[in-house]
Amino acid sequence: MLPLKLKRGGCLHLRNVKLNSYTFQVSLRIKHPTLKPDEITRALGLVPSLVQAAGKNRRTPDEKILKDVCRETFWHHKFHISESASDLESSIVEIIASLKSNLEFLNTIKEAGGSAELFCGVFLDVNIGLGFDNSLTQLLAEASLPLSVDLYPPDEQE
Repeated sequence: MLPLKLKRGGCLHLRNVKLNSYTFQVSLRIKHPTLKPDEITRALGLVPSLVQAAGKNRRTPDEKILKDVCRETFWHHKFHISESASDLESSIVEIIASLKSNLEFLNTIKEAGGSAELFCGVFLDVNIGLGFDNSLTQLLAEASLPLSVDLYPPDEQE
C-alpha cells in the first residue's frame, strides 16, 4: 500500500495560475455502541488508522492508555487519495464508488444505533470557499452517507 499523502487540492498550474490552495484528507468514521472494531475491519476489508473499543480503556494516538473507558466503539480509516483526483470533490466521488459494496453494512450499523460518515479535513493555504456540485450531494444522499467537513484556516503568521 502507498503511504497516505496529503493531496494538493488544486495545485494544478495553468499558465502559472494556481487554482485552489488547500490540502485535504478524507476518512470514514464509524461509531457503534457494541460492535467490535475487528468486526468492522473484517466486514469492510479496510485497515483502520485508529480504533477504540467500547468498554475498553481509551488510548491516545501514540497508544498511551487513559483511565476513562470508551462508551462506544470508534473506528476510523484514512483513505489514500488517488493521483488522478484533482480536487476534494472528485476524491469524494471516487471514495463513494469504492464503498459501493459496503453501503449495506454501513446502513446496518446505523440501524443498530451506530453512525457512519465521511469526514474531510481541509487545510487551507489561503482563505477560500468550497462548494459541492448537486451531483455529489445526490450521490451522498443515495449512499445514505453523511459528509462532515472541517476547514482549518491558514496560519495567520504567513
